[in-house]
Amino acid sequence: MTTAFRLPLLLLVVPTLLLAAPSHAQSDTDAWVDELPVYTMADAFDAAAAEDKFVFVYVYAPWCPYCQRIEQDVYTDADVQQLMNEHFVMVRVNGDDPEETHQFRGESVTAPAVMDTLGARGFPTLAFMEPSGEIIGTLPGAVERDDFMLLMRYVGTGAFREESLDAFAGE
Repeated sequence: MTTAFRLPLLLLVVPTLLLAAPSHAQSDTDAWVDELPVYTMADAFDAAAAEDKFVFVYVYAPWCPYCQRIEQDVYTDADVQQLMNEHFVMVRVNGDDPEETHQFRGESVTAPAVMDTLGARGFPTLAFMEPSGEIIGTLPGAVERDDFMLLMRYVGTGAFREESLDAFAGE
């Protein structure tokens, strides 16, 4: 049985405060996709199981300045891309598009329904999942590169099964 990790309040509050000012630069939203392949939800869980990886679901909205910032400052980072490709299969869900549908858990569901399943209440929401579809943990809001790398190592190495995030981080 997988234990969902609890993120320290500091990881939730500090990135939000640091990113409080909206980004003025327009994001090249798809530039990072060449280095971080994005799977459909229908294919992601099968690929994760076949490759012994976890599923990472990125819930975003095109208009969201925090989503644009994470795409510019985090997903474009070479170290982030290496960890992501090593341990995860990525899915991107436009939670603001009620017409977008995904094959999820054997059903065709809308992007807002995927958000409900993940417990996502805003943008961005980052979700880590088992290849079985079980949710390991979610993080609402934007995250800085170093914190994201820590989370990817914590989940990607399976450490979440044995220890708390605080213990893993060495606190």
